[in-house]
Amino acid sequence: MNYFDLLEIPVSYNLDESQLLRVYLQKQSRSHPDAGGTISNQDDSALLNAAYKTLMDPIKRAEHFLQVKNVNVDETSPEVAAKTFELQENYSALTSLEEKKTFQKNLKNQMGAVLESLSKTEGSLEDFCKIFNQLRFMGSFLEKISDDVYSGN
Repeated sequence: MNYFDLLEIPVSYNLDESQLLRVYLQKQSRSHPDAGGTISNQDDSALLNAAYKTLMDPIKRAEHFLQVKNVNVDETSPEVAAKTFELQENYSALTSLEEKKTFQKNLKNQMGAVLESLSKTEGSLEDFCKIFNQLRFMGSFLEKISDDVYSGN
């Protein structure tokens, strides 16, 4: 399912979020069962919710954008693999909880910068995909270390 087509907005990573909200609310008002839609429109309402949630989240939107463009998002470039290894090595060398919290904060800041660069590379799907894969790894790594940091290990 192409969520861009469903919401009748241009296929673009760099979308206008206020326009997305307007279109979503307009379509939802026509299909939601509580707003006079029929029971058969219940599925449409759920699909609209999924589309909106996906396209509002920058990482999920990037993945969906690449899928719509038929780009394989599961390939990891050697550069991303090297950065992944380096990140894991740096984290595993930390001993104190304070160091781990600082690492986590820095990783969040790095993700913000990577996310910004993602929006600038939409024209080159190869670069966009590399940055997306780096961002995806950083996000999953951040989840993993968050468990570690908050459990006090």
